[in-house]
Amino acid sequence: MNVQEMISARGISFWLVEKHDVPVASIHFAWKGGVETDPPAQQGLAKLATAMLMEGAGDLDATAFQGQLADHGISLNIDATRDYIQGQLYALTADMPKAIDLTQLALTKPRLEAEAFTRTRAQQLSSIKQSMAEPDWQARYRLMQTVFGGHPYALRGAGTATTLATIGIDDVKTFYLSHIARDNLHVVVVGDMTADNAKTMVDQLFGALPDKSTVPTVPQATWPSRESPTGQTIWVKRKGAQTIWQWALPGVDDDDPDWFAANVVNYVWGGGGFSSRLMQEVREEQGLTYGIGTGLSAMEHGNVWMGKAALADDKVSHAMTYVQGMIARLHQGGLTQDEVDGAKTYLINSLMLDLTSSRGMAQVLLDWKLSGRAAGYLAERTQGLQAVTLEHANRVAKKMLDPAAMLSVLVGSPPSLPPGVTAKEALWQNE
Repeated sequence: MNVQEMISARGISFWLVEKHDVPVASIHFAWKGGVETDPPAQQGLAKLATAMLMEGAGDLDATAFQGQLADHGISLNIDATRDYIQGQLYALTADMPKAIDLTQLALTKPRLEAEAFTRTRAQQLSSIKQSMAEPDWQARYRLMQTVFGGHPYALRGAGTATTLATIGIDDVKTFYLSHIARDNLHVVVVGDMTADNAKTMVDQLFGALPDKSTVPTVPQATWPSRESPTGQTIWVKRKGAQTIWQWALPGVDDDDPDWFAANVVNYVWGGGGFSSRLMQEVREEQGLTYGIGTGLSAMEHGNVWMGKAALADDKVSHAMTYVQGMIARLHQGGLTQDEVDGAKTYLINSLMLDLTSSRGMAQVLLDWKLSGRAAGYLAERTQGLQAVTLEHANRVAKKMLDPAAMLSVLVGSPPSLPPGVTAKEALWQNE
């Protein structure tokens, strides 16, 4: 994979990978500052503002704009994530000039019609209500509140009925002016496009944006204090036959010397599907869960190592006790050489599947670019994973799997909890 570092005539830096085997191209782009920058009283602003970019632009109303995309087979998506505003543009090479025109129009001349705004806000509120009916959402919401407290990461990205009602079209316009600018832009181009064509199209797409952004500063998050040797448990009582258990532990920065070892540990512990210890022991051997797994999340202002399990109510206490025992055994015996070798092989080889398409490659590269990686990070990543030793992985596992730092949320009605675990009750979130 030859990643070229380019600078357009307008001074916009971007990465380019030329792939001429198929006549398609992907342009992925992002601005730092996502839902984390929403004012607390206007949670949902970033999501609503980015949704409005797809509701017509220039002389095209929403129906005409979407019709133009469909007529030319163009895929365009713009959304606000926790840390970024991200966009993905995908089209046949022959239709890319039209795709550029439509996307540029959306970014610089969104119509922001009152009817479309009211409808889009109502759709967002409907989606919120649907999410709130799900135990998984309730568990994650409580977990993020417990982990991040007063930090913006604890707020609700899609907003609430109350906060959405306070947002007007002028707020959306202000959001665009503060976030969508050239100094805050990250771009990756992958596909059937030469360097000269890519430079021209990047300038056509982003050259008319304002020079400077004024994105609000977001502080770094800190982990809550350890309250007991078994961590902290929140219990949202809900009638039913199944309990959702979600938990979090402190994560690792993706530029930390332990990052690659942490990925190996995560794969062995719970991130490797049916190859992981949690799935093999808790599901296959003990029959305590329908599914269980973990994942590392390195965010811009804080990091978590999260896990999730779906449990029958009467198996919750046994499952939590068993997982605690697994952590204790891992501290005593550690990972094995075969587990570490298998994790390294999978993590190195599986990434290659994401790089087989222009869209997959563009997203991987954009993620790396946003994280401050160099254009040649693929080789650095491979070397970093290959260098992880058994000793390093075990040292990181003991440090990360700290029961006292574990924050758990249960949503359900288990008849009992493990000995020594005291849960704080919380209400089901209804608004």
